Amino acid sequence: MAVPTLREIEAGLTQALLGGDESPAAAAVLGDGLEPGARLQLYRHHVFTTLTATLQGTYPVVCQLVDARFFAYAADQYIRRHPPTGPCLFEYGASFPDFLGQFEPSRPLRYIPDVGRLEWAVHTALHADDAVPVDPARLRGLPEDELPKLTFRLEPSLTFLNSRAGLPGAKLSNGSLVDSFRPASLYHPACVTCYQTGMSCRN
Repeated sequence: MAVPTLREIEAGLTQALLGGDESPAAAAVLGDGLEPGARLQLYRHHVFTTLTATLQGTYPVVCQLVDARFFAYAADQYIRRHPPTGPCLFEYGASFPDFLGQFEPSRPLRYIPDVGRLEWAVHTALHADDAVPVDPARLRGLPEDELPKLTFRLEPSLTFLNSRAGLPGAKLSNGSLVDSFRPASLYHPACVTCYQTGMSCRN
């Protein structure tokens, strides 16, 4: 019997943890007093619990709008279809708002994906690298023939969000979104600019 490669073992473990056939992974797990399937179940529970908590921490307003139980169900389906591709948990969940927009049970709540996009913008801004703004005095001191050669970059934490579905009236508090949950405000189209030092919203 051929010994599986490391890549094959990792692929089998990923399949088992995401709810697929666990027999390839179980064959590579030593029971040592506990059945391999039970060991995989413990690991699976830890993975889903950790990733669900990560999504709840990034999208607390979405979680409150749809109810924690529904959020947990949506997160479970998202994790199975979109497992992490990197080691940093704070980078996980960027596509969750798009997923919610296509997730059949949440499609009637048409404002939810944009609420999620706003929360991801805040999350991105909080973790963005600090940037030093350009000193206007330096620009005034440049020779005129050098100006066409300049290249400007946007502030790395900046996100523009144009919501046609509408966003709840919201403000920042200690780096988190605090929502007023006024039903009449949920369907007002809005343009939002989010960056590390603040947020502005124009309806």
